Amino acid sequence: MFRNRRRLLLVGAILIIVLGVVGFLIFDRLFPADRAPVVTGVPSPAVNSIDARRTAQAQTQTAAPTTSSQRRSAPDSGIQNVLYVPDAPLALPAQDEPLYISCTEGRVTAPERPTPTATLETMATAEVTLTPTTAPATLGAPDLVRLIIAGSESEACFQVGEIFPGLGEFRVAVGVTQTIEGEVEIDRANVANSLIGDIVININELTSDEPRRDGAIRGQWLESDKYPYATLSNVEIIGLPQRAYVDGEMLNFTVRGDLTIRDVTRPTDFAVTATLAGDLLVVRAETQILMTDFGFDPPNLAFVQADNEARLVLNLVARPATS
Repeated sequence: MFRNRRRLLLVGAILIIVLGVVGFLIFDRLFPADRAPVVTGVPSPAVNSIDARRTAQAQTQTAAPTTSSQRRSAPDSGIQNVLYVPDAPLALPAQDEPLYISCTEGRVTAPERPTPTATLETMATAEVTLTPTTAPATLGAPDLVRLIIAGSESEACFQVGEIFPGLGEFRVAVGVTQTIEGEVEIDRANVANSLIGDIVININELTSDEPRRDGAIRGQWLESDKYPYATLSNVEIIGLPQRAYVDGEMLNFTVRGDLTIRDVTRPTDFAVTATLAGDLLVVRAETQILMTDFGFDPPNLAFVQADNEARLVLNLVARPATS
């Protein structure tokens, strides 16, 4: 009897070892060890989108002006999308201070889910009243300044809620890349005349605090090894005032463009806050998307489940192009 018991214990130990090895192999397959991104950098645009849009704008200046009764949907991010603060210019931080709060700061670790500032429903139904596009007679000649996004000073991020059923734990996963390319042209004489060119982001270089998560995102979920670039094109700015810009002031408005992730393109609105001081532009843009809208499912495994909804954040710094 003692021999049988020992045999059973031995068999049980072998089964545990085998199951452990199989479990590790499955885990390693689903969440492979970190590896370098397949694609680095971003492709240079073949066409200068801002110049093309300026040309198109000049050809349509005789079009009928938009009246204030016309409305467009825009995200409700907790701030008014048409907001001007003329009496409180925003003083940018001192030279030794960061220009913005990074996506990785203030990470949510509490088990309670945070209340989102916007949902897809509110984004779809929110309305923005547009001011007439006819410029006042007092506006001067265009005073254009062309700025380039400084990728090394900027960041593009995703923020996704993760639930660990066995632990009853909720946290927010944050992935960041600084490989961003794009241009902005601001008309200081008439802010509403400003333009944003196409923005290209290398999402294959997104990194988080968990290398295995990054490997799984690149190879399976987002498949950024295969679709390395996210782009925002045909950008339209909604809610900028028809007047000269006051240096250092903060403006809140909406940016609408065609967001392409993987091989899916969808019109997307971003809630934006921007400040220009001298030739230094600092922008924060946020939106929320559903992963399934862009052709992939959120991770849903026995030990971790991710939300379908993801927040996209752009913290951008733009400066004049260096010769």
